[in-house]
Amino acid sequence: MESLYMTSPETVNSIPGQMKGKIPEWINGNLYRNGPGTFDLGESQYQHWFDGLGLLHKFEISNGKVKYRSKYIRSETYKKNMAANRIVVSEFGTAAFPDPCKNIFRRISTSFQTDNTLVTVTPLRDYVYTASEAKVIHKVDPKTLDTISAHDIEKFVVVNVASAHILRDPDGTMHNLGNSYKGAPKYSLIKIPVAPDGEDVFKKAEVVGSVPFRWPNSPSYLHSFGMSDNYYVFLEQPLCINTGYLMETMLTRKTFVDCLKWHEGTKTLFHIIDKRTGEKVNPKMTYLAEPFFVFHHISTYEEDGNLVVDVSAYEDPKILYIHYLKNLRSEQRDIYPEPTVRRYVLPLDTSVGATSGGNLVTLRIPLLAPLDRTMGRYCVITKHCLIWVWTSHRLMMDDVGRNIDTYLEPAVRT
Repeated sequence: MESLYMTSPETVNSIPGQMKGKIPEWINGNLYRNGPGTFDLGESQYQHWFDGLGLLHKFEISNGKVKYRSKYIRSETYKKNMAANRIVVSEFGTAAFPDPCKNIFRRISTSFQTDNTLVTVTPLRDYVYTASEAKVIHKVDPKTLDTISAHDIEKFVVVNVASAHILRDPDGTMHNLGNSYKGAPKYSLIKIPVAPDGEDVFKKAEVVGSVPFRWPNSPSYLHSFGMSDNYYVFLEQPLCINTGYLMETMLTRKTFVDCLKWHEGTKTLFHIIDKRTGEKVNPKMTYLAEPFFVFHHISTYEEDGNLVVDVSAYEDPKILYIHYLKNLRSEQRDIYPEPTVRRYVLPLDTSVGATSGGNLVTLRIPLLAPLDRTMGRYCVITKHCLIWVWTSHRLMMDDVGRNIDTYLEPAVRT
């Protein structure tokens, strides 16, 4: 595990992998993974695991054998840092070292413009694309892992930051969620249709719909979102970005993570948006759940008039702070908090059977096998995958028809 927190060299040319066990010969193809690879630059060091320069990995699987290669994404951040042999662009948990040749205003304008796309990799036609929570996406050659071009989404749609996890329709249409601070602050759902061969795929990007921030100066921290055939769903969780603090960090050596604030006791708010119209579903309803923190949506699908949303949830955002490298490299490092897989079932049609205090969810999930009744853990099979469900709650309504807690009533029947 320690190698995950250390700087890794590129492996530009494919090398054979060392095999343990046997890979079925019918498994053939390429597996791409993205993540941080460089944590030390000259005498400067990144402070957080989310900050390292993006290293793209490729595993070529053929006839029961595997070949491996890797290459750093040639972002502007990578180029600037390598040229200076130190960290000159601030990241999630690391403040850049000031350039003594720049005045304060030039430092502010450049220190937070990271395009280090170290989080995800998405295939589309003949290329793969890397992304992070920045507004820039990189196009990469899937054979050589050479970085071909950078695409600034803000040039085509008004977004300042975006989710790290781009989602796709079966036809290749890409979707993402971003924040926009132009005019009234809002979340924007973005659609990027499939473009003809040779045309810049991002030129046809468009905003499908927008939702105002729950708190005008404090957007929720969003790393991913969910999507079904007909709907988007995203969460406004109690971990928020204080934009006032964000401006302050530009004048000090504080970081983006210093701008995050956990609002203890504040419920999590679900937003459902129609993919075709961009309109909010059931705008007079409020879908609320207990406070929790989420990095990743697992799956989202529609069933019997409900939107089923599976997420990997934590009780609070402690996991963010555990990922400081000084903790990960310590022999006495903090114990990882255990996430739980939670299933939230959101009724799409609330016009039938809506009574005060009533349960609108009638969907039932088949029980596969109980694991540990004392902990309330069960193995259930969903429409798309096998998952674990730890907890269950009821969807209730108050006297004016607003949801005050949203979750499947019993996750399973015993």
